[in-house]
Amino acid sequence: MAESPTARIDPLPSDWDVPWGGVAGEYALLYFGSSRPKFRHVVIPAGMRAHVDVIDTWNMSVERLKGINQGKTKIELPARPYMAIRLVAQH
Repeated sequence: MAESPTARIDPLPSDWDVPWGGVAGEYALLYFGSSRPKFRHVVIPAGMRAHVDVIDTWNMSVERLKGINQGKTKIELPARPYMAIRLVAQH
């Protein structure tokens, strides 16, 4: 919450299996709960270029992936529960 540009997380259009929240066009969180995916294809919203962070909510760690992404991006995940992906817009 502290890193959200508005200090809040609003619901965003979500995938059928993963909820999205954040600030449209600026910041997004995808939370996997108890699911354990090894990767995720994420479609970064049109017009958004973003840094991608993989967040381990259980171990309280954040790993920023290299580069700035846009469009459809494959994000590798550690196949553990309680992981999240954070997209942070770069202008």
